[in-house]
Amino acid sequence: RHDGKPVFPPVCAAVGHPAADGTYEQPHLDAVAPFAERGIEVFWSDMDPQQWYPGGFPNGTGTWEVDKSKYPNGLKPLGDAIRAAGMGYLLWFEPERVHPGTRIDREHPEWVMKPQGEWSQLFRLHDGAARKWLTDCIDAHITTAQLAWLRWDFNLEPLGFWRRNDAPDRQGITEIRHLEGLYAMWEELQRRHPGLLVDLCASGGRRLDIEAARYGLPLWHSDLQCSGSHPAADQLQNGALYRWVPLHGCGNFGLEPSYPFRSAMTPGNILASDCAAPESAAAVAKTVATYRKLRPYLLGDFHPLLPHTAGEDVWYGYQFNRPDQGDGMVQLFRRERNDESTRTVRLVGLDAAAQYEVTDHDTDMTRKIPGKELADQGLTVEIKEKPGSAVLLYKKTRAPGNPPRPVPPPA
Repeated sequence: RHDGKPVFPPVCAAVGHPAADGTYEQPHLDAVAPFAERGIEVFWSDMDPQQWYPGGFPNGTGTWEVDKSKYPNGLKPLGDAIRAAGMGYLLWFEPERVHPGTRIDREHPEWVMKPQGEWSQLFRLHDGAARKWLTDCIDAHITTAQLAWLRWDFNLEPLGFWRRNDAPDRQGITEIRHLEGLYAMWEELQRRHPGLLVDLCASGGRRLDIEAARYGLPLWHSDLQCSGSHPAADQLQNGALYRWVPLHGCGNFGLEPSYPFRSAMTPGNILASDCAAPESAAAVAKTVATYRKLRPYLLGDFHPLLPHTAGEDVWYGYQFNRPDQGDGMVQLFRRERNDESTRTVRLVGLDAAAQYEVTDHDTDMTRKIPGKELADQGLTVEIKEKPGSAVLLYKKTRAPGNPPRPVPPPA
């Protein structure tokens, strides 16, 4: 939470192409106004292809300075423009890994744990002096670029380094000191920059521990999305994470109302489409409007409605119920080899004595159905296309047979 309100994963967009001279500043600046006009919430700058640091990925991991051949004026002009447009700025880092030959390795080899079979090196986050230097280094970039999010990546297996650093009767000490140092660094950065959030990336959603969740959210829950759209897998990943980590995000390669988009839709996503292109304006605006309409329901109780299976010949779906508000949402997917155009699902957590209005998100058509019928007999939904999807919203109105009480006139 920030200022007492839940922090949703933001709707993000990026620029992946440079100018003719190979720089990124002007293409980024050109995209700021279209992004803001279409409702994009965070300007996303990842490790690739933007690569704001020299050396590229992974060879530059450990040289945390701006690559002037790509950003000749640094990151401040971008940060100023993004903040002025009302968006947040997200920037990629991988602070715990130091590739051989990078600045940290050259200038402070004593802060680096050398590999024995691993493909790169580990930063000594358990070392107070090393951690202070790294904290100040990242802090300077946050200040200059006015960052709202730190995309915190980690593409190295650390266990071998930690075990080699401890005597046999002290195994685990370096590991816990490293993690304590990580949390201390996040805490200090957030103390210096109130409202700053951490994208718990870590090679695709691999840092989902309870303590880390105090500092941020996983905005890229799986590197499967690095290879594009996988609708059934996206549905299953969301359906699993909603049980434990309801506020998460990942890449999304579609726009509303497509089947790939809804399969990957979370409270917020990184939109892989060209969101600044003139021809995408209407679709991006509609997509953002869908997020803002549906995302509050994802704070409700999660109920799987159909088996958690990867088969392409089935329906899949789940329900979010908000008993305190008497409403909720149902998301259903008819996968590409399924031959049934209708499916009945029994809803969970409803008031059997009440009546509900069930509205189709796509058509705005509304049905009035008793709560007992929705729970016992179920809700029948038609999806004509395969693959296809449906989003149903429901809201409790009143108990059947009991007319609403008249509102007395003001005194």
